[in-house]
Amino acid sequence: DIVGVNEDVSTFYGQLKIELIDFFGRVNWQYETSSFIHPNSSNILNSINLTTLPQLNPNHMFLKVTLDNSGQKEEGIYYFVKPKDLQLHQPDIRFEYLSNHQIKITSTTLIKNLYLEAEGVFFEDNFFDVLPNEPKIIQASKEIKDLKWYSLNTVQ
Repeated sequence: DIVGVNEDVSTFYGQLKIELIDFFGRVNWQYETSSFIHPNSSNILNSINLTTLPQLNPNHMFLKVTLDNSGQKEEGIYYFVKPKDLQLHQPDIRFEYLSNHQIKITSTTLIKNLYLEAEGVFFEDNFFDVLPNEPKIIQASKEIKDLKWYSLNTVQ
Protein backbone atom coordinates (compact mmCIF):
# COMPACT_ATOMS: atom_id res chain seq x y z
CA ASP A 1 0.00 0.00 0.00
CA ILE A 2 1.06 3.56 -0.70
CA VAL A 3 0.03 5.75 2.23
CA GLY A 4 -0.09 9.54 2.25
CA VAL A 5 0.08 11.67 5.41
CA ASN A 6 -1.19 15.26 5.64
CA GLU A 7 -0.22 17.18 8.79
CA ASP A 8 -1.69 20.43 7.44
CA VAL A 9 -5.05 21.99 8.35
CA SER A 10 -6.28 21.99 4.75
CA THR A 11 -6.96 19.13 2.34
CA PHE A 12 -4.02 18.15 0.13
CA TYR A 13 -4.83 17.66 -3.55
CA GLY A 14 -2.18 16.36 -5.91
CA GLN A 15 -1.08 14.04 -8.67
CA LEU A 16 0.25 10.63 -7.61
CA LYS A 17 2.82 9.06 -9.94
CA ILE A 18 4.17 5.54 -9.42
CA GLU A 19 7.09 4.31 -11.56
CA LEU A 20 8.90 0.96 -11.74
CA ILE A 21 12.47 1.87 -12.72
CA ASP A 22 15.56 -0.26 -13.34
CA PHE A 23 19.02 0.71 -12.11
CA PHE A 24 19.84 2.36 -15.47
CA GLY A 25 16.85 4.68 -15.27
CA ARG A 26 14.54 2.88 -17.72
CA VAL A 27 10.89 3.18 -16.71
CA ASN A 28 9.32 -0.28 -17.12
CA TRP A 29 5.85 0.69 -15.86
CA GLN A 30 4.09 3.77 -14.58
CA TYR A 31 0.73 4.81 -13.25
CA GLU A 32 -0.73 8.26 -12.54
CA THR A 33 -3.88 9.32 -10.74
CA SER A 34 -5.32 12.27 -8.83
CA SER A 35 -5.19 11.96 -5.05
CA PHE A 36 -6.26 13.84 -1.97
CA ILE A 37 -5.54 13.58 1.74
CA HIS A 38 -7.85 15.11 4.35
CA PRO A 39 -6.38 17.51 6.94
CA ASN A 40 -4.46 15.95 9.83
CA SER A 41 -4.92 12.43 8.55
CA SER A 42 -3.46 9.64 6.51
CA ASN A 43 -5.01 7.37 3.93
CA ILE A 44 -4.10 4.74 1.38
CA LEU A 45 -3.49 6.48 -1.94
CA ASN A 46 -3.02 3.30 -3.97
CA SER A 47 -2.41 -0.42 -3.64
CA ILE A 48 -0.15 -2.37 -5.97
CA ASN A 49 -0.16 -6.10 -6.49
CA LEU A 50 3.54 -6.78 -7.15
CA THR A 51 2.75 -9.92 -9.14
CA THR A 52 1.07 -7.76 -11.81
CA LEU A 53 4.10 -5.53 -12.41
CA PRO A 54 5.62 -6.29 -15.84
CA GLN A 55 9.13 -7.74 -15.98
CA LEU A 56 9.71 -7.19 -12.26
CA ASN A 57 13.31 -7.97 -11.36
CA PRO A 58 13.39 -7.22 -7.61
CA ASN A 59 17.20 -7.19 -7.35
CA HIS A 60 17.53 -4.75 -10.25
CA MET A 61 14.59 -2.32 -9.85
CA PHE A 62 12.94 0.11 -7.48
CA LEU A 63 9.57 1.78 -7.16
CA LYS A 64 9.53 5.58 -7.21
CA VAL A 65 6.44 7.31 -5.83
CA THR A 66 5.91 11.04 -6.40
CA LEU A 67 3.11 13.18 -5.02
CA ASP A 68 2.96 16.56 -6.77
CA ASN A 69 0.85 19.50 -5.67
CA SER A 70 1.47 22.38 -8.11
CA GLY A 71 5.25 21.95 -8.07
CA GLN A 72 5.54 21.02 -4.39
CA LYS A 73 6.83 17.45 -4.73
CA GLU A 74 7.28 14.70 -2.21
CA GLU A 75 9.12 11.59 -3.33
CA GLY A 76 9.63 8.13 -1.90
CA ILE A 77 11.71 5.17 -3.07
CA TYR A 78 10.90 1.54 -2.33
CA TYR A 79 13.39 -1.28 -2.87
CA PHE A 80 12.02 -4.81 -3.16
CA VAL A 81 14.98 -6.54 -1.46
CA LYS A 82 17.52 -5.74 1.25
CA PRO A 83 20.46 -3.53 0.18
CA LYS A 84 22.91 -6.46 0.34
CA ASP A 85 20.82 -8.27 -2.30
CA LEU A 86 20.69 -5.41 -4.81
CA GLN A 87 22.61 -6.11 -8.03
CA LEU A 88 24.31 -2.73 -8.26
CA HIS A 89 26.65 -1.58 -11.02
CA GLN A 90 29.84 0.44 -10.86
CA PRO A 91 28.62 4.03 -10.80
CA ASP A 92 29.31 6.48 -13.59
CA ILE A 93 29.46 9.36 -11.13
CA ARG A 94 30.03 13.00 -12.06
CA PHE A 95 30.50 15.95 -9.71
CA GLU A 96 29.89 19.53 -10.77
CA TYR A 97 30.88 22.26 -8.33
CA LEU A 98 28.30 25.04 -8.25
CA SER A 99 28.32 28.40 -6.48
CA ASN A 100 27.79 28.74 -2.73
CA HIS A 101 29.54 25.45 -1.91
CA GLN A 102 27.03 23.27 -3.70
CA ILE A 103 27.79 20.04 -5.56
CA LYS A 104 25.63 18.63 -8.34
CA ILE A 105 25.94 14.84 -8.51
CA THR A 106 24.79 12.78 -11.49
CA SER A 107 25.12 9.19 -12.61
CA THR A 108 23.72 7.00 -15.37
CA THR A 109 23.18 4.19 -12.85
CA LEU A 110 21.67 4.03 -9.38
CA ILE A 111 24.14 4.90 -6.62
CA LYS A 112 23.07 3.38 -3.32
CA ASN A 113 24.02 5.01 -0.01
CA LEU A 114 26.52 7.55 -1.36
CA TYR A 115 28.83 8.90 1.33
CA LEU A 116 30.81 12.10 0.76
CA GLU A 117 33.94 13.00 2.69
CA ALA A 118 36.27 16.00 2.65
CA GLU A 119 38.59 17.32 5.36
CA GLY A 120 36.70 19.69 7.70
CA VAL A 121 33.58 19.83 5.51
CA PHE A 122 30.04 19.10 6.69
CA PHE A 123 27.51 17.99 4.04
CA GLU A 124 23.79 18.63 4.50
CA ASP A 125 23.07 15.04 3.51
CA ASN A 126 25.08 11.82 3.42
CA PHE A 127 24.39 8.13 2.83
CA PHE A 128 21.78 9.11 0.22
CA ASP A 129 20.79 7.49 -3.07
CA VAL A 130 21.42 9.11 -6.45
CA LEU A 131 18.79 7.99 -8.92
CA PRO A 132 19.91 7.33 -12.49
CA ASN A 133 19.91 10.44 -14.69
CA GLU A 134 18.45 12.60 -11.91
CA PRO A 135 20.80 15.29 -10.59
CA LYS A 136 21.14 15.60 -6.83
CA ILE A 137 22.37 18.90 -5.36
CA ILE A 138 24.09 18.81 -1.97
CA GLN A 139 25.13 21.80 0.13
CA ALA A 140 28.57 21.77 1.78
CA SER A 141 29.62 23.90 4.75
CA LYS A 142 32.64 25.34 2.94
CA GLU A 143 34.83 24.97 -0.13
CA ILE A 144 35.63 21.37 -0.96
CA LYS A 145 39.15 20.14 -1.59
CA ASP A 146 40.02 16.48 -2.19
CA LEU A 147 36.50 15.05 -2.22
CA LYS A 148 36.31 11.34 -1.47
CA TRP A 149 33.22 9.22 -1.92
CA TYR A 150 32.06 5.73 -1.12
CA SER A 151 28.87 3.81 -1.92
CA LEU A 152 27.34 0.41 -1.59
CA ASN A 153 28.03 -0.01 -5.32
CA THR A 154 31.79 0.03 -4.72
CA VAL A 155 31.93 -2.38 -1.78
CA GLN A 156 29.99 -5.25 -3.34
